[in-house]
Amino acid sequence: MSISALVVSWRSDLTPRDGSLELLAQLSGVSIPDPRWCYNLNLASLVCGYVGNVFLLLNFTNRIRYIVALPVTIILWYLSAFLLMGIELAMVKTQSPAFPRQIWSQGFWYGVISAVLYMICAMVRPGSDVVSYP
Repeated sequence: MSISALVVSWRSDLTPRDGSLELLAQLSGVSIPDPRWCYNLNLASLVCGYVGNVFLLLNFTNRIRYIVALPVTIILWYLSAFLLMGIELAMVKTQSPAFPRQIWSQGFWYGVISAVLYMICAMVRPGSDVVSYP
């Protein structure tokens, strides 16, 4: 999801190419390029999520100790989620599409889903290895 949020533009223009006033005459919109800062922060979020997953994998293969890998994984997942949420809020405030001629495209919603998934994974991960004995 995070890769899709990076490669798909976050906004689309629905204005028909023939100049008519019917806004939804075509269902395919023209992508509006994302600002450079949005792309760069989105890339940083993807890298943080990827490195967090690498640390988790290294923990599972016993290459890095659990006490080191778990905090790094959780911190990187939270950082990735907060970066995506920050980008989304900044885009809504500064680069919001001019409705109804422009809309948020699939890339934006991929970013929303990625942020939610990173947050859920970071919150669930600490309790997954805790074993309680009676």
